[in-house]
Parts: sequence; C-alpha cells; structure tokens
Amino acid sequence: MADCPGVHRLALTRDGALARIRVPGGSLTAAQMRAIASLASDEGNGRIDLTNRANLQVRGLSEHRAPAIATRLADAGLLCADPVADRLRNITASPLSGLDTTALLDVRQMIPAIEDTVCSFPHRHALSVKFAVVLGDGGRAPMTTVAHDLAFYAEPGPDAPQMRLWLAGRETQVAVAAADVSTTVARALELMAERGASRIRELIANLPHAECADAIAGPHAFHCQPHEATEARPWLPLGTITDARAIVAGVPLAQFSPEQLSGLADILDTYGTGALRLTPWQSVVVPLAADAAPANAEAALGIAAFETRCPPVHVVACAGASGCLRTTMDTKRDAAALRKHFAACPAPVVRSDRTVPIVHLSGCARSCAMTTPADVLALAQEATDESAGDSATYALYDDTRPSCLDGALAHSDAVNPDALTETVTAMFSNRAEKAG
Repeated sequence: MADCPGVHRLALTRDGALARIRVPGGSLTAAQMRAIASLASDEGNGRIDLTNRANLQVRGLSEHRAPAIATRLADAGLLCADPVADRLRNITASPLSGLDTTALLDVRQMIPAIEDTVCSFPHRHALSVKFAVVLGDGGRAPMTTVAHDLAFYAEPGPDAPQMRLWLAGRETQVAVAAADVSTTVARALELMAERGASRIRELIANLPHAECADAIAGPHAFHCQPHEATEARPWLPLGTITDARAIVAGVPLAQFSPEQLSGLADILDTYGTGALRLTPWQSVVVPLAADAAPANAEAALGIAAFETRCPPVHVVACAGASGCLRTTMDTKRDAAALRKHFAACPAPVVRSDRTVPIVHLSGCARSCAMTTPADVLALAQEATDESAGDSATYALYDDTRPSCLDGALAHSDAVNPDALTETVTAMFSNRAEKAG
C-alpha cells in the first residue's frame, strides 16, 4: 500500500485502488454515510474499512476514476481541495465527547481550529502525512492508546480543566489551557520546521523531551506532576451508555458493506441525534434522541449486523492477502473463523482487570490494524523455502505488538491457519489454569 493514501492520491492494493477518507474528529452525518456507501457500491468492490484513526477506506476502486471519486466526496463535504492539506487532517477525538457525563469538557469545539492550523501551515509540504493530533476529554474513552504526534488530554486544573500535552506517545509535565490548544499545535509545527523534522518523534530524537515540551507548550503553560503509570486497555465497551444517551456498536472486523453503512444512516435518522461518531476501536457511537428507546435502537443495530454486547474475545485483523500486497496470509478469513468459534465457545476472561482479551492477526510487522499490545498476537511468517510455495504460518506472541516483539514466544512451532483457532483456544485455557 502507498504511504498513507488519501482521496486525491489513491493507493494500489491487491483488490484495486483504495481511497482513505479523513474524518476529523470521527463525526459523520447520515447524508455523508449514504454518500460513502453509494460510492463503494458504484465505484468499488463493496468493502469499506474503519481504520484505527477513526477514518474510512473505500476499496476496489479504479485508479482512472480518481477525479470522479474526489468530486463525489467533495460534494459530500468529505474532502479538502488541497491534496497536501487533505492528507494532514488526522485529528482523532474522544468519540463520546459532548455526551459523556464523566468527561471534563467537550473537545469537539477544538477540531476546526486545529484542522485550519495544520492545513494552512506554510511548510505543510514538509510534514509527514502520518502527522496526527489526538484529543481526549478526560472521560471514558481511552484515548491514550491512540497513536499520535501531538496529544492533548483533559485533566482537572486549578481553575478550569487543562489539556496535558503528550508527545509521540509520551506524557509531559506541562499542560495548556483548552483555548490555547490550536496555538500550541502551531508552535509545534514551527519548531518542527525550524529543526527540519516531519514528525514529533524526529524532533525529540534531537531535542530533549522536556525541553521540547516546554518550547511547544509556551510561556503560559501549567506545570504538573507525572501521573502514576497504569495500563490502558485499547477499547470502549459496547452497549448502551445510559447517562450519555448513546450506544457503542461494534463493527465486526472493522469492515462495513454499503448496505450496512446505509442502514446505519437510517438508524441514526430514526433513533439518533446529530452525527454518528467513528471510534479507533472497531466501533461507532450512535447518540440517541431524547425520545428514542435504547432497546429498540440496539435491536435495529443487531439486525444490521452490528454488535451491542462485548464478545468473549475481541479479534482484530489487518486487510491481509485479500487486500494487501505485503502478505499472503488471509488474516480476515482466519479472524472470522476465530470470531465464530469464540461466539459459540466463549473463552474464559483471564485478564486481571476483567476486560475482554484481544487477539490481533497481522500479516506483517507494520501493525496497520492495531498499534497497541494485544493479549495474543498472531504474526504471519512468510515462507522462505521456495519449495513451500506461497504457504505461510503464524507465530504467536503474548502481550505485544508486531513492531515491538519483546514478548515471549507463546508457541514455539509455526502454526498453520487451519490450526490457529485450536492453538489460540489452548493458550487461553492454559492461562485460565495458571490463573486459577
């Protein structure tokens, strides 16, 4: 796949060209969902991906149709006219913001100013198209698990909530006022331009982390104490959140069909209010209208093949051989088999924090589907012996991610796809015995 495709620049994949639609803050109207569903049906192969930055991808497109595709998405308000700026609109926000009663503030109001700051930056051509900003409202959604260059997480301040600054996944000891977030983003961009850095991680590689944080936060920053380290689980529980008047619905294997996406638009029209919110965790948030019965909305979501109850095991998979040129492993097929098995034969929850365990199937070490550690990682190992043809196996790891294989190898032998379900089930059984 091309490096971070967009709409103006499609990526050539195994199943045709791919358009990545940036959705700053993850908010989509019913009309926009129908526009994307229609595009996928008319121009693509009917596969729509939900990414781990809460964006959407339409697959199976024809490269020569790129101008027509761009026009359709621009008409739906889903595209920036500047090709460079469009691919920099990587802003992920708490999907419950404005609904969650446990949150400290609504971060959605910050999104337009941040988007304008990044997209109008004079040196934007020098920025990596992976440059990303994350906003956390201090509520239920675990935003610290979302990959970022700059992140701002709400926390209590002396007089009002303040936004703690994180740089490239690391907490700093400075915070800024909520009203100063876009200005802080601008300072970060200027500092990157001065130092010739395209990403924050390049900046802090040559400038001490604390010094970098102070320079970005500016003279009016609040200095604060470090938080006690805790393990953040990368998931928002599925189901109705009563006090938020919202339903979190799972998108199995992070893929929609055009019919599902259109059906979701109908559900939003019938039961919802405002815009749907995409999440980075294979789910969507449906804000409920005041007169909507949650049970009826949940039933409608179930009919449309969305999940409103947490499965016994979360299964995450990249595009695999059906959509990616980097692997011969059909991770989506194998993940579907795992999901079907655990739905019928639930695995025991063996995590000490009682959250649902996660199995991540990755076709290569790029970790496109999930950037945080999974309880079980199944990493494809391509055959190196020419006599083996295109055969590939999985290597299984505990509590790690493809780009950081520092976990212990959980199964010493190569695991064929046909044996994956049995092997993963045995791993969970062994864990349960040890925990008991």
